[in-house]
Amino acid sequence: CVACGLAAYCYSMTSWRKKPCIGGPLRLADRASALYVKLGPTPKIKMMFAFYQIVLVLSSTYWARLPDKYTGLTDPLANVVTLDWTYFILFLPQQCLGYGERLLAIALAPVALIALMMIAGISLRLKRWRAAPAP
Repeated sequence: CVACGLAAYCYSMTSWRKKPCIGGPLRLADRASALYVKLGPTPKIKMMFAFYQIVLVLSSTYWARLPDKYTGLTDPLANVVTLDWTYFILFLPQQCLGYGERLLAIALAPVALIALMMIAGISLRLKRWRAAPAP
């Protein structure tokens, strides 16, 4: 999160684009973002993930027997996608918390992340507001 914030801050500094040390990567980022907008891969990526989520639960939902060639391809990918996010959120082993506490942590983690990002954004705006000269 900190690296993304620093990258966004550097990208917003338009005066840095003329400097030789950092100007090149910033201009490259400008071109890359323009290409990203032109190609529009976001809907395509969302559709790909939606399709993969459906395919991933196909055998467990409908109790369908799928060929070994198919399950051999999807099972390793399913293990990568189905991470236990509570281990990363709480930094605790599964034995330390009960099911209810882990479920609560999973449910509240996105809300806490959004609140943290809002606090960071507000504090950056206040810092800029205080540093601005009086009119």
